[in-house]
Amino acid sequence: MSYFKSYLYSIVEFIIGLFILNILYYFDILSNNWFKVLEINLIIFSILFNSYVLGNKINKKRLFIGLKFSLIYIIPSLIICIIFNNFRVRVLLYYLIIISISILGSSIKLKRGN
Repeated sequence: MSYFKSYLYSIVEFIIGLFILNILYYFDILSNNWFKVLEINLIIFSILFNSYVLGNKINKKRLFIGLKFSLIYIIPSLIICIIFNNFRVRVLLYYLIIISISILGSSIKLKRGN
């Protein structure tokens, strides 16, 4: 259940952030290049933050937790990508980055107090 909540929080954060980016793009505050860069960074930050929270909540087998979280995030988008025949090497690289960021986020443990 924790994985599903983290996945949902990640999607909600992404949608809210994307809404804000679209507003900035609509009013010509952001160029197209900046919009694409910020969109990818938004996804990366959302996955990093939520996998960090998930790793600290479960607090064991952090690398495996990050891998499972990234697969939960990737599988629906991979299915959509295959259905629409939009699978390229760039997409594979994107998925590898998501896996790496999720594993990194879940394995980070900040020392609190003594």
